[in-house]
Amino acid sequence: MSKTIAKAAGLIETLATTSPLGVSELARILGLNKTTVHRMLNGLVKLGYVKQNGKAGGYELTLKLWEIGTRVLARRDVSGIAFGILRELAERTSETVHLAIPDGEDVVYIDKADGAHPLRIFTPIGGRVPLYCGSTGKCILAFQSAPLIESISRKLKAFTPRTITSRTRLLRELEAVRHQGYALNLGEWRIGISGVAAPIRDRTGAVVASIGVSGPSNRLPISALRAISSSVKEAATRISTELGFITLQINPMAIVDKQDRKKAKPGSKIRSTLPNRRMGTRPIQTLAR
Repeated sequence: MSKTIAKAAGLIETLATTSPLGVSELARILGLNKTTVHRMLNGLVKLGYVKQNGKAGGYELTLKLWEIGTRVLARRDVSGIAFGILRELAERTSETVHLAIPDGEDVVYIDKADGAHPLRIFTPIGGRVPLYCGSTGKCILAFQSAPLIESISRKLKAFTPRTITSRTRLLRELEAVRHQGYALNLGEWRIGISGVAAPIRDRTGAVVASIGVSGPSNRLPISALRAISSSVKEAATRISTELGFITLQINPMAIVDKQDRKKAKPGSKIRSTLPNRRMGTRPIQTLAR
């Protein structure tokens, strides 16, 4: 193990069990020189894991580690919670239902339930799909950080003639996902395969997974997808509730991009196409795709 990593881990663990401490005290507890401790603290501050207490001047942990921990916990729990709900939705729609989680710039399928139709969609557990392709990915991407959305929107690759390859179109569609409450896939990942999906939130309101229904496009035209979107959203809401998410009747406000703020005239209204990961509030109901 790298000595630097071990020292940083020891520093984080110390901060987790103490009140705000200064560099000298931390150096004494850890048995390190003050220069090393100060350098590590500066790095952790820049990464958002540590902050300096304004009054006491000591250093303390932020909630970033807790946020990461809740996401890990949610990923462990979501599969077990969703198991029965996936199968109920598959029985109700007679189509294949997938459970997916984000991983970098992709979604990974961690469970599925087959529908009653003899012709089914084959998706292996562990299979990956880019976040901007397909309904399960796009309904997650709509609630990710602005930098991630921006990064993905600038390197779009076509997998079918229907894949979104325009940055403007992707941003417009993600905005529609946040507004209408569900996301559609009309053959964007695989030709002739359509779907609708909804995001799943953990107790903090962060989108940690998605649930989606997919099938042959001739069996699931856009009208059929919209018809079953309410069932998909209901399933996502049930899983989110089991994860501890409480829906509140609050109108989510888009976060305005700093650059747009500078360009805006006093009193003008701006709506950003790149929202904060959690939209600042919890929406009335879980959004779906």
